[in-house]
Amino acid sequence: MRGQGLSGSLGRLVGAGSGDDLVRLNTSQTNILSGNSLVLGAVTPPLPACGVCLGWNGSGRSGSYNGAAVNSDLIAPATAGQVYLGRNQAGLFAAGRYDSLTIWPFRATNAAIQAKSVAYS
Repeated sequence: MRGQGLSGSLGRLVGAGSGDDLVRLNTSQTNILSGNSLVLGAVTPPLPACGVCLGWNGSGRSGSYNGAAVNSDLIAPATAGQVYLGRNQAGLFAAGRYDSLTIWPFRATNAAIQAKSVAYS
């Protein structure tokens, strides 16, 4: 996902139909998270032009914010087919401009995740 000017306490950048938040801001808007625990990067809103890439399989998930080193955990997101850009199923949203969302049907390598998490240029 690529965007800019994103902000919102508990803002959801990418949500899933199951209610699992794939990419979100924490309450104080100081970190971008995947789910409740995987920190992808420290931020200050509104976010400058930025990129976030997240990949997962049955063994867990990995993600990167703005080309930083990949962070991983052993929790795979619970997805139910629907993906929401800029909000989640419950309507929690992150205001701002979304430049792109790309979904691949496979789990990318950590090197590819880091390379794809750069801001739009």
